[in-house]
Formats: sequence, structure tokens, C-alpha cells
Amino acid sequence: MKKEVYAKSLYEDNATDYSDLLEAVGEAFRESIRQIMNRIGFTNGMKVLDVGAGIGHDLIDIAAAVAPDGMVTGLEIAEPHFIKAKRNAELSGHSAKIRMLHCDLFSLDQSKLYDIIWCNTTIACFLDPLEGLVKMNSLLKEGGKVVVINDLCPMHWLPGILLGQDRARESRLYSAIFENLKQHRRMRRKECGVAIQHDASCAGLMQLADFHRLESRTAVAEEAGQLSEPLMKVMQLFLQRSFSDRTKKYLSEEDRKFVNKISDPDSAFYLLKRRDLHIIKPITSLIGYR
Repeated sequence: MKKEVYAKSLYEDNATDYSDLLEAVGEAFRESIRQIMNRIGFTNGMKVLDVGAGIGHDLIDIAAAVAPDGMVTGLEIAEPHFIKAKRNAELSGHSAKIRMLHCDLFSLDQSKLYDIIWCNTTIACFLDPLEGLVKMNSLLKEGGKVVVINDLCPMHWLPGILLGQDRARESRLYSAIFENLKQHRRMRRKECGVAIQHDASCAGLMQLADFHRLESRTAVAEEAGQLSEPLMKVMQLFLQRSFSDRTKKYLSEEDRKFVNKISDPDSAFYLLKRRDLHIIKPITSLIGYR
């Protein structure tokens, strides 16, 4: 992969298509995201920027909230997502209030234009998360705010805490997945010549980016017993994409032996077969004011 592809982002490449996962997440956790949106204060006439719009779920809900006089601009650098977001916007009935741009945040040269910047699980994809937050600050009107749903902390996007007889083992398996992701991002930053490591909390980064007041809003998605079909799909896709040989190296020899006995050794789907699961996914947003 050419270095230029990673100039500002940690996307695998700008054509990566994991829209199936985005679609499943959007369906499984839509209500919780909407709860947060309802507490943010989107109102008619606002100009909003959605950074990392994905396939357009949030974009459409925001457009409905700022109608009839507002406008929401969605940024998406992955072409498959951009194409699907445009199509979803056209089918939503709110397309007149939505503008999609196939570019990254740093391509924008406006300043003090937006009332709210919405950034749902995108911050950790930046080569330099702090630089991304500083750029967002420059795009806000005076008194405007950025809303960050943070994925720097795994619990903000891990599909839950799994309880049951194998709780300790399951916890180690998920820890291995996120350690692998963390090391991957460090490797990409090193390849791009970025020496700094932002292991600080998202709140700490937002303070460094000169947001003068921070607030938080949290919604909790919870399921017990047998998982619903949308959440089951999220878990399957997440595990399928994340539980690899590269992940296994972060496990103990005992845990690796256990994993290798699974019928599909490259997955952890066995976790989903039990009927005693308790899934809790907190979705926490941080709000920073300019």
C-alpha cells in the first residue's frame, strides 16, 4: 500500500467495503444512537457536518432533525460507503437536505461554518486523532460543538460484556482482538512516519484541541438471553473480521489450544450459540464546545 493512502487516515485503503458490518450496526443500535441525537439539540436551520458518514444512517436522521431549513454535509473517503450513502440518502426522502462529499476532513478549507460536527466512531481512524479534532474545531461556528462517539476505548464499540461460564476466557479473547487492532494502528502510524502515540482518553485529546467545555451523553443497548437477529449479525461480522491468527498471538498457550478446538478456528462463533448471554453496549458521546 502506498504511503499516500494513509496521509490522513488509518483506513485499510480508500476502497475497503465493510458496509455489511455498518448496515448491521446501524440496525442493531439505531435506537440508542437516536437517543443521543435527541439530547444533542439538533434544530431546524442548523448546518451540520458528519465526519465519516459511512453508509448514511446518521446522516439521514440528522437531516430529518434540521429540516426544513437546515443542511447536513457528509464526508466519506471509502468509495463503497460513499456510493451507498448517496443511494440511501436519495431513498430517504431527505436528499434535498443532504450533501455527500467523497473526501476526507482535511480537504475542507471552510472555517467557522458549522453549528454541529458529528463524528461517530471515526476518531481512531485518523492518522493523528488530535490533528483531526483541531481541524474540526476550526470548522465550527463560535459557540458550535463537536459530538464524538469514541472508538479509542473498546467498550464504546465492543458489542457487549459477555457473561456465563466462560466469562474469563471470553474476556481474554476480546482483549486479544483489541490488542491486535491497537498494534495494527500503531504499525500504520509508524509506516507513515508519525512518531506520536495518542493513547490519551478522547476527553484529553479534546481538551488539547482547545474545546473549552466538555459534556457527555450515554445511551445503553442491552439484550439478555438469546440475541436478536440484528445483534447476532453484528457479533458474527465483528468476530469474523477480527478473530484471526494475528489475534491469537496475543493469547496464552492454553487459550490458543482452546480456540484451535473450535470447528471454525478462525472465528469465535461458538460464543453466540449459548442462550445465557447478557450483552451490554454503552454508547457514549463527548460534546466539546468551541
